[in-house]
Amino acid sequence: MCTVIIALMLKDTRGQQKQKAQSLSFGFYVYNLNTSKIVPKPLDTNFFENNDPLDKVHCSEFKPREVCKRFRIPPGKYCIVPYTSNQNEEGAFLLRVYSEKKNNLAEFDNEVGMVEIDDKIKKLALYSKKSDDSNEKLKKYFLKVAGSDKEVDWMDLKNILGFAMKDTVHTKFSNDVCRCLIAMMDWDRSGKLGFKEFQRLWIDIRQWQVVFKTYDKKNKGYIKGFELRPALSSVGYNIRTRTINTMCHRYANKKGYIVFDDFIMCAIRLKTTIDIFKERDSENKNVASFTLEEWVEKTFYS
Repeated sequence: MCTVIIALMLKDTRGQQKQKAQSLSFGFYVYNLNTSKIVPKPLDTNFFENNDPLDKVHCSEFKPREVCKRFRIPPGKYCIVPYTSNQNEEGAFLLRVYSEKKNNLAEFDNEVGMVEIDDKIKKLALYSKKSDDSNEKLKKYFLKVAGSDKEVDWMDLKNILGFAMKDTVHTKFSNDVCRCLIAMMDWDRSGKLGFKEFQRLWIDIRQWQVVFKTYDKKNKGYIKGFELRPALSSVGYNIRTRTINTMCHRYANKKGYIVFDDFIMCAIRLKTTIDIFKERDSENKNVASFTLEEWVEKTFYS
């Protein structure tokens, strides 16, 4: 048996945050991961619904800023899960773990990378009762807008997307999003897309639209920040928690909501960044090399 002391302390209780921090109710769970079953990274809803914690430690009225407990447990792998009593409350915490022998303490998170797109998302994006008819109409409209060169710039693309999604709500595309959509598929740097490039782009847009609607169940025009990770995972992207937090700071509003246009922009930037990296990582070693000029060009036009 091993002896370990786990302490979780609430930080940032000075100034304007003091009253809010003192009213924050929090604690932590300890889960045993020494199991023959495959444990997902990060732990998902299914894991918590089917596994009981080893222990739960909650703050008390006598010591509202810190929770601490000593455990005697067998050597192995465990996960400490901090929580707040009320949903979606934020707080800055300091987690400390003391043990008799050296321990390997790390964030239990997945690796950044590509995964399979959810089959349901693929089917919903590619097929509908009117898909064949709609695709034919979209092609005709594309060629009409494109003119003699059969290519479209970002202004033409905005026109086409407006036509394609005229019957759906909360799906308006801003000028910046349309520019970025062009850049995402424009590998020859012409500033335009042909119809084949547009077809590949349309598949991505449809998948992102389907995912957004899946999480925007009440059709309010936004998803919540904590839904961003599973939403991106559904379309094939594994992202670490720190990166998700950065994305939420960049694309969510004060209430933590991400509207459709910002979600699309987030997906575009993520796809473009990974594609640029993968292009240079030909040996799949998770390492890519760029000159300053190359990096400026590729990141500026994205």
